[in-house]
Amino acid sequence: MADDGDALEAELVEERQEIAFVVGVAVGVAVLAEAVPAQVERGDTNAGEERRDAQPVPEVARQPVQEDDGRAVSSIDVSEAVRAAILRPRTQECGIASYALNDRAVAKARKLIESRQYVLDSDWGDVQPSAADENAFLESHAWDDYAEWHLGLTEGAADETKARYAFVYGDFRRIHRDGLIACVYRAAEWRHKEVELAAHDLLQHLDATSA
Repeated sequence: MADDGDALEAELVEERQEIAFVVGVAVGVAVLAEAVPAQVERGDTNAGEERRDAQPVPEVARQPVQEDDGRAVSSIDVSEAVRAAILRPRTQECGIASYALNDRAVAKARKLIESRQYVLDSDWGDVQPSAADENAFLESHAWDDYAEWHLGLTEGAADETKARYAFVYGDFRRIHRDGLIACVYRAAEWRHKEVELAAHDLLQHLDATSA
């Protein structure tokens, strides 16, 4: 009987260690997700995400985990804490800017698509407007014209500043399919839902029009 009890206790200890390891990995993933570098629009012209150096993952499997209300939870009983950390919007964790949808930009993009002023295949990293391109455009155009090339309006930023406008989708002459894809991807990644859905709808409209 003593041997059976010792064996059962050893199995329980091994099971707790496996659970602690799995939880540690899950929390480590959540910590790494929070440390993912955020994007910053080129030339400090648009609000984006800041880059940070990733911090070492703590050995959470061996330590108590603090809940939001300050309570310590056992390291083998933290499934809810892990789930909350993973599901919590990263925009809240990282202090990412919020954006309102620029309806005038959506209308401008639709007009460009319908008049077939688009580029279907380009390297967006090369053709996306640079700070110099933006400055050159503003020298001969009004801020309202500049705004119409950006699907997002940074909340809290002053009008007629570059920081106010985000999610550029074209090269100031034509709409780029890869530009829309970039808008969809980045808006989805950082949970800017209105911009994501608008860019996705424009992408579908472009594909249907160009088919």
